[in-house]
Amino acid sequence: MRAPPFLLLLASLAAAPAAAQVVNGQLLERGSDRPVAGASVELQVGGDAKARVLTDTAGLFTIAVEDAGRYRVSVQRVGYEPILSASFLVERQDTTHVLLRLVAGTILLAPVRAIAEARSLPPTLVAFYDRVEENRAGRFITRDRLDQRGAMRTTDLLRTMAGMRIVNTRRGTALRTRGGCEPMIFMDGMQVPLNGMSLDDVVQPHNLEGIEIYSGPSSLPPSFVRVRAPACGAVLFWTKIEN
Repeated sequence: MRAPPFLLLLASLAAAPAAAQVVNGQLLERGSDRPVAGASVELQVGGDAKARVLTDTAGLFTIAVEDAGRYRVSVQRVGYEPILSASFLVERQDTTHVLLRLVAGTILLAPVRAIAEARSLPPTLVAFYDRVEENRAGRFITRDRLDQRGAMRTTDLLRTMAGMRIVNTRRGTALRTRGGCEPMIFMDGMQVPLNGMSLDDVVQPHNLEGIEIYSGPSSLPPSFVRVRAPACGAVLFWTKIEN
């Protein structure tokens, strides 16, 4: 007579081996006894890993062990010094409890190198900054100072410059030096006749890399003296290059 299915199930359970051995424990921080969560706990035999788990929020862990024997527990956690426990015996069908305390350690980070690349400037702007460094007879407004002023119009940048005046004309505003003299205007090295146009219609502050102001022909760099010397001086505008 064939045995009922439930008797076969009971027989198979009775013949099955007992539950595996268990190692459980808790990780605490030395000195504060706070639980250490997220630590890697590795069960080892002779340096070989047999199982690996992570601690929970209470610092607890549980590892099922297939075979009885002597084991060690290795623990690693960022911010703590790694530890390796002394060996302990796990007996058959037994539960072994382990309490470990981690010491907070110094975290060594790889050095960070900050590399700042210089902007690639065209020769005309390189020459401009060379004149700024040489502190020639001219007056200079560089890009950083332009950004600091935050002017909305180019004429507003020049109102506060000594020897410069902004006058109203029928077509807008115009730039004048002492005695009402009109200086020559250069844009990126090229002379620009305004012909009654307003300077604000020609260039805006947010487009500028720098400005040079020369009060007379003797102070102007020779490369900008054209057919006639600018008796009233000159203002040189340089537009910015975005890299």
